[in-house]
Amino acid sequence: MILLLDDINENNERLIETLNILNDIQIISMNDNGFLLQEIITPYKYFTKYDQYDGKPLFFNQLEIPDLWTIEGHVTHSYVKDNEQIRGKIYYQSDFKTRIISHVDWFDNSMKVIHTDYYAINGIKYASAIYQNEKISLIHYYNPENKIIITENNENGFVFLNHDNCQKFFYTRESFHKYFLTQVNSNNEKFIITNLNNQLNLIKQFNAKHIFICQPNFNLDNHIYLDYIIKNDYQFMVIDDGAYEKLINLYQNNRNIQKFGYVYHFRRENHYKRKILILTNSDELNNIERFVESFPGIEFNIAAQTNMSEKLLKLNEYKNVYLYSGATLKKMTHLMYSCDIYLDINKYDEINDAVRSAFYCNLLIIAYKPWAHNKLYTAPEHMYSDDNFERCENLLNELYKSKDNFNQHIKLQQSFAHGISKNELKELITNT
Repeated sequence: MILLLDDINENNERLIETLNILNDIQIISMNDNGFLLQEIITPYKYFTKYDQYDGKPLFFNQLEIPDLWTIEGHVTHSYVKDNEQIRGKIYYQSDFKTRIISHVDWFDNSMKVIHTDYYAINGIKYASAIYQNEKISLIHYYNPENKIIITENNENGFVFLNHDNCQKFFYTRESFHKYFLTQVNSNNEKFIITNLNNQLNLIKQFNAKHIFICQPNFNLDNHIYLDYIIKNDYQFMVIDDGAYEKLINLYQNNRNIQKFGYVYHFRRENHYKRKILILTNSDELNNIERFVESFPGIEFNIAAQTNMSEKLLKLNEYKNVYLYSGATLKKMTHLMYSCDIYLDINKYDEINDAVRSAFYCNLLIIAYKPWAHNKLYTAPEHMYSDDNFERCENLLNELYKSKDNFNQHIKLQQSFAHGISKNELKELITNT
């Protein structure tokens, strides 16, 4: 079977993690950012083979620039300068190692972007976008020898491909994608799709009973596509409970509509310890003093990547508070493994995908609803607002009455994130 994705987002990452258990799944993404997992195939990887270059991620100051130009590094980005004139802006790959280059914008003398170079996880430049009238006109994709293999024309939709010493021309990106799929699916395998708008036309050329997985927040209003997959006897797997009930009623309990979910690979078990973790680069922590004073028997560990302000440092006055100013990633990971509750109460940006990491470490996540960072993993029952802080106090008191209470709330959290077991997954897929 082949899992066909438009791109890699958080829901699709969960789906990949789930289906990889089956071992015989091929994963295709129709878009590429240069940092995808090695096993994920894209049209650009397949034809250019840029991923076969043996190299390392490119650190910001390793970018090749003309003599006498300089690179001025910053925390969130860097600049390429010719004396005081900014010639380029370096962007870092998010959720990756520090200051690794994702792409570079290059400017003309009036600071308009003239082209953008894209870099892959192996440090190679795999693509360039060319601008005209401040819009992307062409995108070139290169092989490891820096030869153009694919050119996409954004103005007319044409795609040019140089492959196996032969030049091919496609009128649309969709026709290019169809050709790519014929190359990777010569055995006419079954597809698993997640987007009816883009993917359905691509797979109609293959005579098989495909699978559609309806992920959370999928728009169910387009009945033309839904009717097509029901009529053609596709397997219809639905993750969201509300969507499942709606579809069952709409299609009168059609046997092909089944409930689905994600299989999570948790990194540790919860040990029910009285240790709470907060990761923040902000000194605005909702009701932190009230938390600390209301629960003197609970240890509050607060870590920041940056130096802490005086406001946060004053919390050192409490015996049950432990502060980690300028904490390293290693230290924050250690705290994530040693605590059993994550308190998502910091304003502004989230650090290092903290809520998701807490979920995978089986920490119970409790959040201040107006500032909650990743609601995919935080059960509504574990959120509080300004007018019901007592709900949070009651929850903490209930958790520590017994391990069974704590475990029930962990299971509630996993259920809210649509968790299923490996055996449930195998049974669902085997029956398709």
